[in-house]
Formats: sequence, structure tokens, C-alpha cells
Amino acid sequence: MRNRVPDEATCAICGRHFDPSETRGWCPNPSCGEWQHPSFPINKSDTEGATAETSSGEESPSGPTKPCPNCGNDVRADANFCKYCATQLTDDEHDEPAEGSDETDAAVEQCPDCGADLSGIPSDRLSTCPICMFDLSPVIDDADGEEAAEPGHELTECPNCGEDLTPIPSEMRTVCPGCRVDLDEGLDADIGATGPTPGESGSTTPSGESRQQPPRDAQQPPSEQQPAGGGSASDPASTPIDATAGIADGYVQRLTDVGITTLGDLVASDPDTVSAKTGISARRIRGWIDDAPVDPEEIRSRGSAGQEPAGGRGEPADHGTGSAGESDGEPAGAGDSGLDRQETRIQRAPKDLVLDVMGQEITVTDGETVGREVRAAMVEAGASEEDAVYVHRKHIRIDVTDDGEFVLTRLGENSLTVNGRTVGKGSQVRISDGDEIGFSDVVTATVSIR
Repeated sequence: MRNRVPDEATCAICGRHFDPSETRGWCPNPSCGEWQHPSFPINKSDTEGATAETSSGEESPSGPTKPCPNCGNDVRADANFCKYCATQLTDDEHDEPAEGSDETDAAVEQCPDCGADLSGIPSDRLSTCPICMFDLSPVIDDADGEEAAEPGHELTECPNCGEDLTPIPSEMRTVCPGCRVDLDEGLDADIGATGPTPGESGSTTPSGESRQQPPRDAQQPPSEQQPAGGGSASDPASTPIDATAGIADGYVQRLTDVGITTLGDLVASDPDTVSAKTGISARRIRGWIDDAPVDPEEIRSRGSAGQEPAGGRGEPADHGTGSAGESDGEPAGAGDSGLDRQETRIQRAPKDLVLDVMGQEITVTDGETVGREVRAAMVEAGASEEDAVYVHRKHIRIDVTDDGEFVLTRLGENSLTVNGRTVGKGSQVRISDGDEIGFSDVVTATVSIR
């Protein structure tokens, strides 16, 4: 009696749906290995015919075989899965290759683009993601190279600002999302260095040059070392932000540059305004404000009562709640050069950068990553989702320099071109009005600066 052949089958290895009657039960996905639906071969004669056909073909050359412990059919001696019942084969003589395969599989547990679970697919058969067809070869090569150079070592936090990098897949940790330092250079320095002493702490600039930072007290003018308004040490609002746990040194420096030196300054500030000046995400700033042991109502009630008479800095509520590039009260003192730089930067770059993707416009701000929006614009314009997935969710980042120029940085492994020229991973390119940005050879965005 012939077994019933279903209209649709699901591969037990990669999960792909297919019509078994069109492929004689074989999964059409070459990346998952050889798997055949158990309804095939239908009977013994078909089995013999299929065996003869397979042995004469190029896909399954004749060779030593072994019986499947589950269904009893003969499979190739080096097979990891039974092609008849999809049972995983464990043989003592193949233990060592299996362990080596597991070690390689551990480098790519899931697809970095769509998040599909790839842990069950042998690495020697894994070249593209079976779900979104993302090219995994560069990811596997990078993972193998990193393990060979330094087994078990990976960068878990930014060496410059202390940003937690664990939520980011290890193969995608190329640029710090907090301070934008090149993490490839940071990893090399982290492997060979024993760490600076407390008095000799330094940081790395985005260009890779080492920069020694003076003690925090020396970075602040004498008028800023004392709490604004003559606050005492018992006043939480007068606590310097550099003495606050949870705010890394890189963020402290950027907050200090815009006049935020105490918890009172931080609580009285507007997160969106500070984010526009420093490049720190507004969500992170709100988290710091929520965690601060300071009553926001008390800070606001002080008003201008804490303003220093001798040209010093005013109370935090005076200079932290204005719009970007200006303060509500008197201008800051001459020593507040960091705030002046930020104001000048915003005044020099009043224009917006807009990307035209298939007729859909995407407005990009300073420090914003772009990719997910391009995907959505493609689908909305009628492009197939199969093409859209080639654009990474964080494909590029757009930054604004001090002189008002727009700079593009390529993130991740997906390819990128600007005016037809390939941009390397982690490379930066200045862009201007009319430039064309190509994402993974599937869509082109036209730059407009307005």
C-alpha cells in the first residue's frame, strides 16, 4: 500500500515549507543538508530505483554507509542526519568531527539580520541564512579569525566611555553607539593592555589616537568645582556627575562641555535639548534623571535664586531648560567654552538631511542610524520584502561635524556605495546634496540637504 504524499511538507532541519511531490520529497534548500520526507521512497522498488539514481548522480556519490538507528535505512557514513526520518546521527567514530562542528556552530547561533535560530545547522553547510538568505560567509570568517587570534575574548564594554556592548552581537561590535569610537582598535588595545592607573586614565579618539585626560577637578574651572548656589556636600543636587555611579567618563566629559556638572544641573535639564547638544540618547538621559536622588520639583522651585553674582554659572534651571543653542537666563561665563562650541555647531548646521528612497522621504538627524527606515520605505513603495531584508536595520550612521558637514559611517557587514564607490566597513565618507547612497545593491537613496 502506498503511503499518502502530503501537499505540503516542512523540512525537519531548516523549517522550510515545500511541495514534496515536486522534489521527490527532498528539501530544496541546499543550506540545511540532505533531508527527504519520510513518505519517500514510497515502496521497495522505488527505493531501489532511487538508490540507483542517486548512486549514478553527482549529488550523492557511492561510498560507505551506516544504518540509521531509528528507521534502519542506510545513509552515508559521514551523514549527520538521516535523510529518511531526519534523526540526528551520533556515532562514536564521528564524535570528534561533531565536537569540532559544534565549536564552529557556536560562532553563528543566530542570523545577525533576521534573528533566525541557526544553532541546529552544521557550519560546513551554512553559507546563507535559510530564512532571509543573508550572506553569512563574512560573519563566519570573522568569527573564526577572532577565535584564532584570541580564543574566548570579546569586547563587552567600550574602552573609551564604558558603554555596555553585550546587547549587540559580537560580530557587529564595530563602532560604540555611545561615543562612536572604532571598537576594532579598542579590542586590540584591550587585549594587549593591562589598563591605566586611576591617575593616568586616558581615552581613545575616533581616529584611534591615544589622549591623556587630566584629573576631573582640573577639567573644571574653579567656579564649577563648588556646587552652584553654595550647596553643601549634604545637598544631593550639588553632587558632581563625575562622582555618580552609572555615568561613564566619556558621558561625563560631554555633559560637562554643555554646562552640566552636578546632579541638579542634570535633573533641571531637558533631555531632548541635551541629547541634541551632546549626541547622547534622550532615553539614556531620562534614565539618569529618574535614578538621581534629587527632587525635580525642588530644583525647579529654586528658580534663579541660586545664580552667582560675580559672573559665575547660574542655577541649573537657568541654563538647562532652554532650546538647543541658547539659555533661558543670561549667557554663560567666558570659561564655558564647551557650551559655546555646541551653540556654534548647531548654528552652523541648521539644515536637515533627507534621503529619498523610491519616492519616500526619510529625515535624518545628527547621530541617527539608518536602515530600518529604508526597509519600510522600500516595502511601502512596492518593493519585495525579500529585497528589503538585504538592508540592515542599522546600515549607516549620519553625523554632523563642527563645520556643519554631514558624514556617513558604514556599520556592519552589509555592502554600501556612495556615488558608485564602495565604502568599507567602519569607513566614513562626507556626503552632500545630490549624492546617491546604495544599500546592498538593492536600493539607492538620493541625498537632499534642505
